[in-house]
Amino acid sequence: SHRLLDHEPIVIAGTSALRGLWRRSIAVGLAAEEAAQQTEARPGLAYVLGLLHDLPRWLAAIHDQFTPEAQHTEAGDWLEHWQLPPSIRRGIASLSLGAEPPADCAAELLAVRTG
Repeated sequence: SHRLLDHEPIVIAGTSALRGLWRRSIAVGLAAEEAAQQTEARPGLAYVLGLLHDLPRWLAAIHDQFTPEAQHTEAGDWLEHWQLPPSIRRGIASLSLGAEPPADCAAELLAVRTG
């Protein structure tokens, strides 16, 4: 079992693939928040879902670059470890794994997809 703070910080400076993922995640989060503000969706939840929408790609890139010898940890395991609310876990599963969109954050997921 991994602990969130058991690892050294990861440097994502320059033009690395991680930096690109980071910038894209921020852009999607901000766009989703803006789109949510134009509707009945919750902007904060839309922002978090936008920020985490590429979590499986993040984990794969970090694993490949820094710990290729270690066992790969699935996105769902991290979401559970971070004790995120079930609506966020289901929303991320919907965005990144193609799972059924949960009704409790459907408007926010739409904001992420259209933002």
